[in-house]
Amino acid sequence: MKKARLCPKSRNDNPARPVNDGSVPRPFRPAFCVVSLLGMVLCSASLTADITYWLNNPASWPADIRSQIEASIQEAVHLYNQHGSFNKQLSIEYNPGVPTADGNINGNIRFGGSRNTRVALHEIAHTLGVGTHWNWHVNGPYTTAQIRQFDGPGAWLSGDSTHFWPYGLQL
Repeated sequence: MKKARLCPKSRNDNPARPVNDGSVPRPFRPAFCVVSLLGMVLCSASLTADITYWLNNPASWPADIRSQIEASIQEAVHLYNQHGSFNKQLSIEYNPGVPTADGNINGNIRFGGSRNTRVALHEIAHTLGVGTHWNWHVNGPYTTAQIRQFDGPGAWLSGDSTHFWPYGLQL
């Protein structure tokens, strides 16, 4: 078995570092390969967790309403996925008994009388926990510091048990 030869200085700044020129087989390290592969899979999965959605029984919706809901939810999901990484699956339905729209932390969104992109953005925020998570808080030193960093020393944020303002997607 040949020893690994040293690289010439022109190819390696450290002449004491052996370089395998292919004449010496590299040892197979299965544990390293498995750990590396697992790391790549887990990292890529967590970095690309997008919001996805499906429409519940869209064939029963009026065509014009279906078109509005599809366009608004598609644009809103695109905007969220473009600017963040969220692992959320949404279930979209049309319910004429819902006055505007509603969304919950389980990922269910019901569109009623309001079906535009702004409404979709607002309801997706609820599915992500805004006003629906048990530990929802609007005010606090961290929140205030962040808002002031973005909008100046006089910026403020108010809210209730489900919404916040200004800066929210209020209807």
